[in-house]
Amino acid sequence: MCGRYSLHGDWKQSLTPSDIKEKVESFEPKPDNYNVTPLSIMPVIYQSDQKIHIEPMIWGFIPVWAKDPSMASKMINARSETLHEKPSFKHALKRRRCMVPMSGFFEWAHSSKGKKQPVYMSMPHSNPFFAAGLWEEWTDKETFSTLRSFTIITVPANAKIVAYHERMPAILHEEDMLFWLGSESKADAALRTFPEHLLISKFVSLDVNNPKMNSASLLEEVQLDIHIENLIPTIPPGKKKLLLKNINENKQSTLF
Repeated sequence: MCGRYSLHGDWKQSLTPSDIKEKVESFEPKPDNYNVTPLSIMPVIYQSDQKIHIEPMIWGFIPVWAKDPSMASKMINARSETLHEKPSFKHALKRRRCMVPMSGFFEWAHSSKGKKQPVYMSMPHSNPFFAAGLWEEWTDKETFSTLRSFTIITVPANAKIVAYHERMPAILHEEDMLFWLGSESKADAALRTFPEHLLISKFVSLDVNNPKMNSASLLEEVQLDIHIENLIPTIPPGKKKLLLKNINENKQSTLF
């Protein structure tokens, strides 16, 4: 999954497709955010009426049929494999695709002994990138006020990230950006696992765990506080007992 990310610096300069870059030049970015948490208001890029737009929205998808916005924090991610099936996402997939600018994202290294440590994933030279997302406009039926929100799409993790989590953001290749924003027939092909050799990773401070912490120091590399041999991937819901059983069996087999 993707539960935290960062966005800082002049990320607009990395938008190489001129059709997109020209449209977002006038957008005034918010202050650098080194610890973007769910329900934060962050910029997303989308296409509507054949035009490129950029707009701050709430991170946490609110379906049009929701009675209130409370479910937003539970819908920060959407699995690529089930977008066509989920009632929350299948209509947005057809008409409301977007790109989410990022400088990097966080996962957590888990230990079989229960310890966790944040891992920061980014591009070499700190180049920003863009993850595939969906956006929606929700209307309060009593006040008729509207909220726009987004979710980040995830795909199976690459070989670098799978040590920490089974999922990762669907990072868009440059040649897929316009297809993702504007071509429904080619959108699915843009959702692919980003190659591990194009990302770098480093262990960072536990301060990332505090949503109130927000400074460049959060991205500084620190020493790993977990023994490498004790690292295990994040345990998906419903699979905890099975994974721990396999770990214990593997440990016992080494004794004979």
